[in-house]
Amino acid sequence: MFHERFSEAMKQSGITGKEMADILRVKPATVSQYKSGRVRPSFERLVLICDTLDVSADYLLGRKEIEP
Repeated sequence: MFHERFSEAMKQSGITGKEMADILRVKPATVSQYKSGRVRPSFERLVLICDTLDVSADYLLGRKEIEP
């Protein structure tokens, strides 16, 4: 669930994988792995992702169906 919602939120925000990698201080390949579901971000990076994409962790983790 996370990887699908993360990918969609990035797409809607217009943030590229490179930009997200710079924000999270990871390699672009790591962002690619988040998007494919092979790797999940740490709690600290999840918080940065939520702040950057303006979505809740509950939404990204599948605990809420829609983002208000």
